[in-house]
Amino acid sequence: STTIFHVLSARMPAGAASVVTCVTNQAIDAVSEKLAITHEATNGMRILVLGNPSRVGKTAGRYTLANLCLRDSLVVSMKWALNLLQKVLKSVEALQQARQQRLWKAHRRSRLSLSYIENLPSVRRYKL
Repeated sequence: STTIFHVLSARMPAGAASVVTCVTNQAIDAVSEKLAITHEATNGMRILVLGNPSRVGKTAGRYTLANLCLRDSLVVSMKWALNLLQKVLKSVEALQQARQQRLWKAHRRSRLSLSYIENLPSVRRYKL
């Protein structure tokens, strides 16, 4: 792992990508520990560990895709926005349902059939 770290840190140009493969989860964690030093520094190497997060070590687990997404500010912002939009959607659906009930209530007393009322353009517009 030390040799891999020195080769990557000395020979890799800025912005380049490299793939490091390991046979065991313990080796993945050892390489991750060395590369994590540069990852935390400004303009350091970016690390992504592909593997089962429950089987790799603690250090390597921090760099799995799922854990990197949990810490990424853009992903956190997008989750917040998605949650907000879901709440707005529920509110709009509830409002449409209330409008639909209000619109249909007056027609329930009429002699018109429900299928005729449902096909009226003003009713069809409020249908979900």
